Amino acid sequence: MKTLEFTCGGLLTLWPTPEVRQCSGISLIQIRLNAQQTDRLKPLIGAFVPS
Repeated sequence: MKTLEFTCGGLLTLWPTPEVRQCSGISLIQIRLNAQQTDRLKPLIGAFVPS
C-alpha cells in the first residue's frame, strides 16, 4: 500500500490537480520522508524529479 500511496503522492507534487489530491492525502513533507526511507522508489522519483 505504501508504494501506491507514495506514487500517488509523487504525482501530487508534479500535477496538483483536484483528482490527484483526492487520490492521496499525504503531505509534501511526508512524501519527502517516504522518499528517503523507500530506496526502491528512489529511481522512480529520479525519473520524474531531477536531483
